[in-house]
Amino acid sequence: MRKIILIVVAGFMLAGCSKKPLEVDRITPIKASNGSNKTDVYASRRRAGENVPELAGDQVVPVRTYIANSGFGLGDELSGAKCTVSARDFTASVITPAKVRLPNYRMQSSTISIRCAKNGYQTRTVDHSVYNQTKSSRMNMGAQAGLLGVLAVAAINAASDDKTHDYKYPPMNIVLTPLAKKSARR
Repeated sequence: MRKIILIVVAGFMLAGCSKKPLEVDRITPIKASNGSNKTDVYASRRRAGENVPELAGDQVVPVRTYIANSGFGLGDELSGAKCTVSARDFTASVITPAKVRLPNYRMQSSTISIRCAKNGYQTRTVDHSVYNQTKSSRMNMGAQAGLLGVLAVAAINAASDDKTHDYKYPPMNIVLTPLAKKSARR
């Protein structure tokens, strides 16, 4: 019993040591390639009669950079990386940590490419696509009910219409690797 109490106390102590994410106080809007300053980058094309996706809203997505570590998970958060968030019809330039407002066209949302650079670190590009949040949430709830819950949710997900589901971008966490230090010549 004493060992269990020590393990629980140690777990709470370690949880208290985890670092809080760096603060972000402003949201960066996107710049549409058609010159529009609105989040709905397809609005003018839709008005012109083109068959383009309907805007389902927008999403504020965090963009954060971390230092690569040798263990599992993310290393320490790294501020000051210059990142370009881009998709087929828009871009945004941010300095981490940041938040960017992205258009949401459900399953027709563009894949986002995030390219981050900082002195002393390797430049890194990562792509993010939207995920089906409706199916994911259902599956998480079903998993709490065990195998039968998962099977029931899988049947519901298979029968539902993906076009009506909610889609979201995941947080944009980019891990940067420090450049190797040059060794001194003798």
